[in-house]
Amino acid sequence: MRTTAIDFDAIEQNPREAADLITKSNLFGKTDWQALQDGGMEPAAGFLIDKIYASIGPEPTASTPQVRKDYAIGLEAIRDRLEDKFTAEAVMDTISEIRDELSGTTLNADEADAYAALMVEATKLQKRRLELEQESGEVYDRAEEARRRVVSLEYEIESRKRRKWTAVEQEAELIAAKQSADTHFSELSNWRRDSNPELDKLRTGQSENREAREVISRVSKLRNLTESQTTRSWLTFGERFFKMLNYRRSMGSDSFAGHVANAKNGRVADWSWADMSANMDRFQRLT
Repeated sequence: MRTTAIDFDAIEQNPREAADLITKSNLFGKTDWQALQDGGMEPAAGFLIDKIYASIGPEPTASTPQVRKDYAIGLEAIRDRLEDKFTAEAVMDTISEIRDELSGTTLNADEADAYAALMVEATKLQKRRLELEQESGEVYDRAEEARRRVVSLEYEIESRKRRKWTAVEQEAELIAAKQSADTHFSELSNWRRDSNPELDKLRTGQSENREAREVISRVSKLRNLTESQTTRSWLTFGERFFKMLNYRRSMGSDSFAGHVANAKNGRVADWSWADMSANMDRFQRLT
């Protein structure tokens, strides 16, 4: 049954009858695998689509008029999205799109402008911070090089004295090296005293900027969950559907991950699974 044939206002006059009508078995119907096969769909693509359909809950996740309508629209939408995908890769690309629709954000015009302005500010903050940190590194490197020169001369002088050699030239170099080291470490100390406040301010600014962008994203996601018909529909499909979408994660469906591996590795070479699926459906109806 197509959703365009349903008068949702009329059926919701009797919520119990509406709940009995808006179910997967009533609305989804049987998939014509033979027609899809004749149209050029690969066996592996059909196999994955069959497993995706099986993950959809038999009824909406909540018994309310809006959820029932969203569920009905979603059943129609997912068939429209999948049954023109003839390869396993195309099917999985569509699943990735649906997963992104549930987990991602779509900014409206005002949010996009605010986010873009924050990104411009973030770029400026990052650039200035990198400039200061590079300057800090250069000052530190000069001081560290001077310290290593002092240590090296002290070691050389000590070594020469153990051998009863003269070290007059090295001792003169050591005096100059210590003066140079003192100068560079004084420069480093002054740099840290003068520039640390700016670096601290930059770090704080970056943190506040990042939080402001996250707030925009969270608000957008929350709005999408309530305003987007597509997102609302996916939310009505139930836990198995979400585990299928997130099959790559620890909380996801291990069985669907196995189905994906079989499809991608060429282990679904014919349509014999369709007969098995049909037999399973008949068995479930009889029991």
